[in-house]
Amino acid sequence: MKKTLKELLELRASKITQITTLTEERGESMDETTLATIKSIKEEIEGVDNKIEAIEATRSLAIKNSKPMADKEKDAATEFRSTFDKYLRGQINNETLEKRIMQAGQAGKGLETVPDEFYRTLLDKIKEYGMLFSDANVMTTANHGDMLIPLADDTANAGAWTAEGGTIVATDFATSRITMKAYKVTTAIVISTELLEDAFFDVQTYVAGALGIRLARTFESAFINGDGTGKPLGIVADPATIDVTSTTTAIVDHKDMLNAIYALTPTLRMGGVFYVSDAQRKAMDSWEDGNNRPLLQLSQNATQANGMETTLYGYPVRINFELGDPAVAGDVPVIFGNPQNYWIRNIRNITVKRSDELYAMTDEVLFTATTRLDGKIVNANPAFSKVTVAP
Repeated sequence: MKKTLKELLELRASKITQITTLTEERGESMDETTLATIKSIKEEIEGVDNKIEAIEATRSLAIKNSKPMADKEKDAATEFRSTFDKYLRGQINNETLEKRIMQAGQAGKGLETVPDEFYRTLLDKIKEYGMLFSDANVMTTANHGDMLIPLADDTANAGAWTAEGGTIVATDFATSRITMKAYKVTTAIVISTELLEDAFFDVQTYVAGALGIRLARTFESAFINGDGTGKPLGIVADPATIDVTSTTTAIVDHKDMLNAIYALTPTLRMGGVFYVSDAQRKAMDSWEDGNNRPLLQLSQNATQANGMETTLYGYPVRINFELGDPAVAGDVPVIFGNPQNYWIRNIRNITVKRSDELYAMTDEVLFTATTRLDGKIVNANPAFSKVTVAP
C-alpha cells in the first residue's frame, strides 16, 4: 500500500529516532549487531527519502503546469528580454538567439523578432520625432509585393427627382486605384565594446532610442517631401495636394492659413490638422485679433508633455521639422488636412542585427536596423493643401 507524504515523513522521523536511541545506549561499546542494525535503518531512511523526493518533484511539476497562462507568457517574455540583452552585448550569437526566441514561445522570425519593450521604445522614438507617423493611417502587411488600393469618387453624383412610373437612372462610380510599394529603409550605429560590457549600461534603451530617432527622421522627411522615387511620395510633393500661395512676400499669415482650410471640400476638412515648421510656429505666437487676443488657443489636452498643443480656427497646430521657412520664397512652411488620409504601409517589423566583424580593429560593434514601407495620400479627391511662400 502506497504511503502518503505525511506518513513517509513520520516514518523517516521514527527511523532517525531509532538510530539516535541506539547510538545513545551503546555509545563507544557498539557491537557488530548494533552497527548492522544502524546501517539497515540508514538504508531504509534513504529509500524513504527517494519516495519523498519523487512525490515533491511530481507536485512541483503539477504546480508549474497549472500556472496561469498570463504568468507563463510573462516568464517567457522575461526570458526573451534577457536573451535579447545578451545578444546585444555579444554574449550569444545569431543562431543561439533564434533558438532561444523559439523556445521562449515567440514568433519564429529569428532576428525580425525583438522584445515588446525594445520595439515599443523604437516606436516611441519614431513617433516622438515623426509627427506624421503618429497621426497617419499605419497598416502592417505580411507580403512585400505591390499593394493595390481601389478608390471610388462619387462626389459628382447625386439622386434625382423621378416622376411616378419614371425610369430610375443608375450612375457608376468614378474608380481608380493607387499602388503602394515596399521601399527599404536602413540605419546603423557603432558602440564601443567597453560600453556594451558595462553591466549598468541600458543597452536596449540606448540602441532602440538611437535607431528609432534616425529612422523617424528618414520616415518623416519622405512622408513630407519624398518624391516617390525609391521612397514614399510626400504630401508636399504629391501633385494632388492643393497649392495655396501666400498673399504677402516672404510671410505666411493667418489669412493664408484660412485659405488653406477652405481649399479643401467640407468633408475633407473634418479631422484636419495644421502641420507647421518651427519658424512658422514661432511667428504664429505673435498673431492677435483686433482686441489684442492671441489667435492661437490652447487645446483642451494641452500639457508640457505634449508641447502645449494649440489650435487655430479650431484645428490642432503641430510642429513638423521637415517643413520650410516662412521667410524663404518657394518654401512650404504649412500643410493642412486630415492625417488619416495619408497611409503608411509597413511590410514587417523593424529588424535589428549586431555585427562584430566590420569594426573589429577598433573594438567596436555595429548595430543595424532595417524595415520596408511606403506612404502616400489615399483619397479620390485632394485631401491636403499646402501654403507656398510667395516670392
